[in-house]
Amino acid sequence: MSVIGFCVGFGAFWRVPYLIYKNGGGVFLIPYVIAIVLLGMPLLYMETAIGQMHRVSIPFVFKKIHPSLKIIGLGILTATLHFSTFYNILLAYCYRFMFASFQYPLPFAEEKIT
Repeated sequence: MSVIGFCVGFGAFWRVPYLIYKNGGGVFLIPYVIAIVLLGMPLLYMETAIGQMHRVSIPFVFKKIHPSLKIIGLGILTATLHFSTFYNILLAYCYRFMFASFQYPLPFAEEKIT
């Protein structure tokens, strides 16, 4: 489930419902579900199975397939590092504002003119 959550990302939660409503409602869900079933889930399973079979990190998986493909694994590793830091910063902002909303009086209740 964590891999699926990583693939979907935060943007899908507030952007996809708006785009579905704007572009025809539930008709969009038919090709979306077909693509998930035929493409997304098999690729997700294949990636997880290859990682478990080789028992090494992603650059070395591609190196075992062919030595010149190690750069693809390094690119995937770099992209994952970038996305994980972005998601952690976004979650830190969410937690900060959630905990700030429990204060009394609320720090953002009054409009301050500077």
